Amino acid sequence: MNILKTAILDMCRRNKNSFFPAVNVIRQMFPMDWKAFIPELQEVLISMHKDGELEMDQTIDQGILTEDIKIRCLSKPKS
Repeated sequence: MNILKTAILDMCRRNKNSFFPAVNVIRQMFPMDWKAFIPELQEVLISMHKDGELEMDQTIDQGILTEDIKIRCLSKPKS
């Protein structure tokens, strides 16, 4: 499993059923240069959304992930 997807699922577990900013995942993993990982995060989020694993509070407009997009997992991630 992709480490970024694992980190997203872990943050979903910690946030229960609440929406949270998607960029918080990479901010936690890479505090100094998190912006460099936005394309990878975007790719994983789109894949997880298509697979029905998570919900986004807005769409990724024109392929650009903005800092204010919030996500939550649709099924309860395993601990």
